[in-house]
Amino acid sequence: MTPQPLTNHVRIESLEALPTDAASTGSIALVHGEPDSIPPAQLTKLSSEFVSIHFVENVDAIDFSGVDNITSITKFAAVGFGLDTDHALSFASYLTELEVLYLDDNRIAAAGLRALSELESLTSLHVANNGVGRGVASLAELWQLTDLDISRNSLGGKKFLAIGELSNLECLTADSCHIYAKNLHVLTQLPKLKSLSIADNNLGDEAAELLCGLTSLTELNVAGNNLSDRALDSLRDLPNLMDLRFE
Repeated sequence: MTPQPLTNHVRIESLEALPTDAASTGSIALVHGEPDSIPPAQLTKLSSEFVSIHFVENVDAIDFSGVDNITSITKFAAVGFGLDTDHALSFASYLTELEVLYLDDNRIAAAGLRALSELESLTSLHVANNGVGRGVASLAELWQLTDLDISRNSLGGKKFLAIGELSNLECLTADSCHIYAKNLHVLTQLPKLKSLSIADNNLGDEAAELLCGLTSLTELNVAGNNLSDRALDSLRDLPNLMDLRFE
C-alpha cells in the first residue's frame, strides 16, 4: 500500500475559498504563495503539525470577526503574509484556545508578541523573522510553552536572557539572532531542553564551553558558528546527544 502524504497542499485564490467548515476542524494553515515559496525545512515542520496547508496569494488582511466556530481552532498558521501588530491583537482576541501557532515571516513586532503572550494554552510558538526581539520577555507568561522558534529576530544584548524564564521549554530554535556567546549560560535554566538550534550566530568556541553544561540535549545544531574541531569534540561528549549538526 502506498503511504499517504502527510500534507495536502491546496491552492486557493482567496480566503473566501476556504471550506466553510474549516474552523470546525480545529486546524487552519495558510501560506502566502506556492509550496516552493518557503524553505523545505519550514514546509516539513508545518506538515508535521497540519493535515492541510492552503497556499494563497490574494490576501490583504486576515479577519476572523465573521467566522463561525473560530474559538474551536487549536492550531493556526499564517506564514509570509506581512501581518502586523494589529493582526496579532486580533488573533489573541479570537483564537483564544490556541495551542500551536505559526506566524513566521510576518512583522508583528514586539507589541504583537506581547499580545500573543495572552494565549495561555500555547505549547508551540513559531515567530521567526518578525522583529519581535524586544518583546521576548513577555513570553514568560506562556508557562506551558514547550516549543519556540524565534529565529531571525535580533536577540543581541540582554534580550536573549529572557529565554531563561521558559522553564518548560523542550525545543528552542534561535538561528541568526545575533546572540552573544556569554549569554548562552541562561540555557542552563531550562532543565527540560532536549533540542537546540543556534545556527548562524557566529558564536565561536566560547559557546561550546557553555553548551557542554546542557546535559539533557539530544539534538544540537551549531552550524555557522566558527567552532574549532576541539570545540566540536567537546560537544560530542554530551551524554544524551544523538544528533549534532555543525555544517
